[in-house]
Amino acid sequence: MATDTQVLVVGAGPVGLFMAAELNRHGVSCRIVDKNDGPTHDSRAASIQARTLEILESVSLADEFVQAGNICHAAATYTSDHKLIKYLTFDELDSAFPFVLQLPQSQTERIVARYLARLGTEVERRVELVAFEQDEDGVRATLRPADGGQETIHVSYLIACDGAHSPVRHALGVSFSGDDYPTDFMMADVQVDWKLPRDQLAFFFAAEGMFAFFPLPRDALPSLPILAQPKDIIRRSGSQPSRTSRGYSISGRRVAC
Repeated sequence: MATDTQVLVVGAGPVGLFMAAELNRHGVSCRIVDKNDGPTHDSRAASIQARTLEILESVSLADEFVQAGNICHAAATYTSDHKLIKYLTFDELDSAFPFVLQLPQSQTERIVARYLARLGTEVERRVELVAFEQDEDGVRATLRPADGGQETIHVSYLIACDGAHSPVRHALGVSFSGDDYPTDFMMADVQVDWKLPRDQLAFFFAAEGMFAFFPLPRDALPSLPILAQPKDIIRRSGSQPSRTSRGYSISGRRVAC
């Protein structure tokens, strides 16, 4: 590895990948490490807003995202018996991208990682930051690759893009402002057959809680993330799809605000 690295980026999610790409684009040498062996396998953060697409357009990435994703022109909210509460169109947004683009985070990470590689930097997978300390000249960081060895590097800056439970933030004693919503959610990635349009987000509300659908591209597996409060809300809301053809993953979520 080159010894003149100026910045170490920790975490190769969308934020870390784009941070490393911007550093490269502006001539700042950097390395990016991630303890996982590849991009996430889940849909996770699947909604890309107009402003994000405008930023991606500034680096000539927006077209690749739009071609890969599913364009949603509206969001609709319903009661548990399918009565429409509100229909909100995005068509009047003052943007070249008047819609919400649905794309699994796994694909977002792959697209930005390829872009980063074209700029000359590869993500160093299965490499974990295990310690760091600041001195007068910058930061001394200790990295542990998958083979169990250790590497100590010195950089001018360390940028933590390692998620909401960031080990770097905890090590620094930096608080995470905000709070959790006082409820838990379940997120399931599934393929379903139903009559609702694929170009709109759908939200169902019942006394027991909410149930939300985010349609992804047809060639994405899974094709529909579902976010629901775990109170048997799928059955009670009356918002079941006609048939669930396949389920891929189910996980718990606590949403921070």
